[in-house]
Amino acid sequence: MSTIINVTIVEDNLPLAELLKEVLEEDGFYVCHVDTVSVQIFLALCPEPPDVLVCDMNLPGGSGTDLCREVLKRFPKCNPVLMSGDPGPLPCDFSVTVLRKPFTLLEFRHLVGELAKHDRIDRSPGQSSLAG
Repeated sequence: MSTIINVTIVEDNLPLAELLKEVLEEDGFYVCHVDTVSVQIFLALCPEPPDVLVCDMNLPGGSGTDLCREVLKRFPKCNPVLMSGDPGPLPCDFSVTVLRKPFTLLEFRHLVGELAKHDRIDRSPGQSSLAG
């Protein structure tokens, strides 16, 4: 019996979100897409706890960092990923993986696949980066 891995993508660029969703669904993940930083809308559209949360850093109406923080309060085992084109460190007070834009679909697939294998590891606040 296999376990379904839930991935939530929070991205306001619809073509990018659809592409990332399609790639992960091909790999057997259940993927929910949200395009807002509203926690209430997030929970309404994606009621299952995410195993991996892939979130754009800059979203209309707020920050991906703030949304990740709120989601982690509700689902502490979730592995958060922030996608960002900014070259410097991100303002995070929690452990997060940063996926630097631009990235390849292979890098994206690999990262989500690795994070999906494990519950979130409580580390001191900080960032690990991939791509870019």
